[in-house]
Amino acid sequence: MLAFAGCGGSSSPSDQQQVRATLSRFTAAVARGDLQALCDRILSKQLVEKIQSVGLPCEVAVKGFSAAKNPKLTVERVTVKGLRAQARVHTTAANQPPSTDVIDLVKSASGWRIDSLGESGGKP
Repeated sequence: MLAFAGCGGSSSPSDQQQVRATLSRFTAAVARGDLQALCDRILSKQLVEKIQSVGLPCEVAVKGFSAAKNPKLTVERVTVKGLRAQARVHTTAANQPPSTDVIDLVKSASGWRIDSLGESGGKP
């Protein structure tokens, strides 16, 4: 086993890379209109519970995402602090004005999840 210890280094993606991958999955789910994936695998448990606390099933509450045609998300910056991260992103869709936003993410046992979608022009 020791022979492998010095080889190569860690092949695990960094937290920043994992955050970017979550945002990529978010964009792909929105593009496909896969609301179930958003609720089950991309949004944090806490965010889903907050949505459901107002009496709406998650899939109903995020239905507005399916209106985005040809969505694109460009990650401008990712800041990771422990189990929390913020990503400043620029989004466009064919039928919506472009927007620059801050998305909060939280690290869970199943990886990085979106914890809030922030506000336009939000702080980095």
